[in-house]
Amino acid sequence: MRIKKIKYILFTLVCAFITPLVTRAECNYQRQAELSRLASNVQFSYTYDITTGVDFTLYMTNLTDDIYIVDEFGNVFNGAGEKSKLYSSNTVSGFQQGNQVRFEIYSNDNECKNYLIMNKYVNFPKFNIYSTLDECKQHPSFKYCQIWADTASINYDQFINELNVSLNTTKTTREEAEENIWEEIFNFFKQPHILIVGSILILLLLSVVVWKIIRRKRR
Repeated sequence: MRIKKIKYILFTLVCAFITPLVTRAECNYQRQAELSRLASNVQFSYTYDITTGVDFTLYMTNLTDDIYIVDEFGNVFNGAGEKSKLYSSNTVSGFQQGNQVRFEIYSNDNECKNYLIMNKYVNFPKFNIYSTLDECKQHPSFKYCQIWADTASINYDQFINELNVSLNTTKTTREEAEENIWEEIFNFFKQPHILIVGSILILLLLSVVVWKIIRRKRR
């Protein structure tokens, strides 16, 4: 009886080790390659809304019934067609703007059920709070006025100082450019052959004017 019990235990253990191998054997290389191709075709894109906060609407396209997706927050997306999800700190627990979110793509095929095919990542930018300031409305091209500029490392005083430096630099550059233009024009007319040609033209012009005056007086 005891020997029979031991045989039963051994048989159970052997089955426990063999069953996963058999299951995995069904998920052959060719099928894995096909699933990998399907997963690679999945595309991610998003739109954003900053009217009442920072909300991202993520879109997933090219999904098929053979695969499904799980994000790092536990949200599951399955079924063919386009899927969408609103990501914000209010709708997804743990999500923060500026996050890089991982999306795990699994097999939904019976032969390779729950087989992890690949990971994909989506970078959600962080909203720049300085972009709403009046200074940025007046100078939208300033580097710290871009809507998704990384301004986490600067405070308001640094922002203003950087803006003033940028404005002064731009003003100086513009003034130097104007001075260079006039200097180039002056140097152009200082060239000997230009002076000669210019003098001749001026003399001709004066001659024409004098000739017309004399002709008018004779009449």
